[in-house]
Amino acid sequence: MLKDKNPLFSMFSLNIRSFNKHADELNLYLQIQEHNFDLIGLTEIGNVDNLESHVANLGKYNIYYQARNNTFSGAAILVKENINVINVGTNMC
Repeated sequence: MLKDKNPLFSMFSLNIRSFNKHADELNLYLQIQEHNFDLIGLTEIGNVDNLESHVANLGKYNIYYQARNNTFSGAAILVKENINVINVGTNMC
């Protein structure tokens, strides 16, 4: 058991299988958690409408993503605004 309830870094990962379809469920799930994750990784985000506005509901995150034209591909990484990120510009999705 951890003595410190504030770990140095925390991450949440989910295969969301269409962000458009499950954005509200994700938002609700993250709201009931007693922890604000430093990084949120989402796979199979699909072709997303207004991803930035949905992410704004989750808190203060910078978003890095590559969406695709079908429901079950693409990925997104949400990183808390206070964390420095170096974008190496790889195109792996």
